[in-house]
Amino acid sequence: MYKFHLKTFWISPLALCVGAALMAGNVMAATDSVSQHDELHAPDHAQVTVDKTLTMGAVIDLVFDHVPEQHMAKALDAKGDAYKAQASKLFAGSPELSLRYENDSFASDIGQREYEGILSAPVWMPGQKKYSRIAASSSREQAEQYRVRLRWYVAGQVRELLWQIKMTDQSYRLAEKELDMVVSFKNQVERSVALGERSKQELLLVNQTLLEKQMAIKEAEKELVDSLLAYRSFTGLDVMPPVSSETVATVPAGQDTPPVAYARQVAEVQRAEATAVNKKWATAPTVSLGVKRSRSEYGVSASNTVNVGVSIPIGGRDYNARERAEAASALAVAERDLKLAEREQALLFHEVEHELQTCDLQEKAAKAHWAASETAQSSGKKAYELGEYSLIDFLRVQETHLESIRQYEIQKLECGLAVARHNQAKGVLPQ
Repeated sequence: MYKFHLKTFWISPLALCVGAALMAGNVMAATDSVSQHDELHAPDHAQVTVDKTLTMGAVIDLVFDHVPEQHMAKALDAKGDAYKAQASKLFAGSPELSLRYENDSFASDIGQREYEGILSAPVWMPGQKKYSRIAASSSREQAEQYRVRLRWYVAGQVRELLWQIKMTDQSYRLAEKELDMVVSFKNQVERSVALGERSKQELLLVNQTLLEKQMAIKEAEKELVDSLLAYRSFTGLDVMPPVSSETVATVPAGQDTPPVAYARQVAEVQRAEATAVNKKWATAPTVSLGVKRSRSEYGVSASNTVNVGVSIPIGGRDYNARERAEAASALAVAERDLKLAEREQALLFHEVEHELQTCDLQEKAAKAHWAASETAQSSGKKAYELGEYSLIDFLRVQETHLESIRQYEIQKLECGLAVARHNQAKGVLPQ
């Protein structure tokens, strides 16, 4: 399962300050505008827009219908149809019609003539037709389970891509807010330098910080554009649905995920095929029905006879030993893959459950840290206004406060992604 990590932009003290006028209310207002948004805050050249009428389930359906793996699903359908057609036949193989004509024109020429026609057909061995029908049914079910697994895979990719966009978009917004704050502070410092209240050295430091923030926002923009292009490449769409948090889904205990269900069905198909192979011989016994018309010499009446025959091969099972061994080997591989899929499912369930628990604790800790830093920021502002704090002291408090806001906002998105991954692992797809 893919995991995307966002870079945390370093916030320098000077870049955080907008002078004494930087209030907690202003900071939180800016943060609220970042965390509560529906429109994509992407550069124009990203060419992906948010369609509020579009759902994640609709995107999954569109992608599912056009993924290259659909060719494999059609091939499995054809395989199931072939098994069904074979199992529905009266005979185990294609009947044969043989014709024979005999005369003595080039020998004694006494008028001997003989005409014979024989129809023969291979017959089903006991139980062979039954297991051929089971193999046909299992093959068709395999095609269906393959589509279920394919849709599950597509849903997982779409979920990850959309959440990546949401997280990089959030990072881009925060980077823009930081840049705006540096620009505002720079303007204030320039005025203070012009009045002789601050040194030109401080202005140089602010300009350096401004360059750092401009580079940082370009990096954030690049990550956002990359995530949008990845979405377009996979989906083929230039629109995306709004990304909203999901609720933790509950599924019945013991229910297989699509990969396990598919692996189990593959094992069923191979088991049915192996049984059908074991029931047949290398050359099937045949029954025949023949009609013969013969005349011994000129002037003698022709006689008509009917014959019925049975052909039983000798040592037939010895000659398809390789075929039985190959079927047994394919069954062993399928059973091994099933065990591996079950093991991976158990590990995945543990991982997503643990991620949810950890994320919940981290979100609560980030929220508590944000609340404490907000109180400290308010107290620090008052202390600065009363002259109890130096500018450096106030900036440190302000930096801690803004960093706590960033961590809290990002952590909420991490928890939203954790819920989406949990539901994905449990096989619950978005609507």
